Amino acid sequence: MAKPLFNNHPLGPKDKPMLLDESTIGYFVYPDATPETLEKLDYSDLNRVYFSTEGLTVCTMDIGPGGFFNPPDYHPGDEMYYILKGTITQYCPTTGQVIRVKAGESLLIPKGTIHVAYNFEDEDLRVMAVIAPKILAGQFFPTDIEGPKKTFLNPAAKDLPATPAIKDPKRWAGLDAVGTWPQDGEMLRETKTLYHISEDRKLCLIHGNMHPMLVKLSISNDFMNVGEYVLPSGSTTCRVSDMIEHVGESFLYAIDDQFTVYLPDYNETFIVYPGQMLFMPPHTKHVLLNYLGHKVTIFFGAAPVKE
Repeated sequence: MAKPLFNNHPLGPKDKPMLLDESTIGYFVYPDATPETLEKLDYSDLNRVYFSTEGLTVCTMDIGPGGFFNPPDYHPGDEMYYILKGTITQYCPTTGQVIRVKAGESLLIPKGTIHVAYNFEDEDLRVMAVIAPKILAGQFFPTDIEGPKKTFLNPAAKDLPATPAIKDPKRWAGLDAVGTWPQDGEMLRETKTLYHISEDRKLCLIHGNMHPMLVKLSISNDFMNVGEYVLPSGSTTCRVSDMIEHVGESFLYAIDDQFTVYLPDYNETFIVYPGQMLFMPPHTKHVLLNYLGHKVTIFFGAAPVKE
């Protein structure tokens, strides 16, 4: 069962930074099955839970070529997908909305939005999913939503609501857009609209004065901030970031290259290798270091807290 992994994984206190790897990852398939309902596993995905707290859950989802998960899913928090490999086709059965998102791009699934993920490609699909605040809080699992789906040439679709229309001009934006990117979170939750963040729609910012690096935010709202740090190489010396600190729980994930993290308050250093993740409790000060001869892209996320 997946439930024991939710909101408290890994087991124990989360008051210190933790390096998360194959020895700590929890696994589950969706949907759950019983000996009497094993056929459900024909339409399942494989999930790796890096960590799950009361405020943030981070996991990966794997779907093979031609596969999809069923029944549809939804969560009591926003869910963000970052595509690590392949192309996902995401579908909302109540509105008929379909979005295709390729590797390096992101997708926002607002709180309560029902969704199904398909892999219509010839290659494996791997998605990093970030859910805030909770992955599960009272609804049945799998989803308790039943009824007709809005699909092409389906006569029953006429009785379902229309896909909501959102005015969406390309925004020129800077630091003032932090907290409302790509749109206001409450508005997207009300309309149950899937939102595609392509590379050219990420909110680009600069972090640091002495040691600048590029920040590409995919999502920044009242539930989460998620994006990429692009840390340049240092040529003949190491390249280092200015100090970073998030008010909520946060994480750093190595996509393709290793990177180093120094935690001054702990006087501790971590090397994060591809596929590994560093979890940090609120207000963990950290510095990123790149000892490689090329730039490093680091996937990061944080759960905002009200202070």
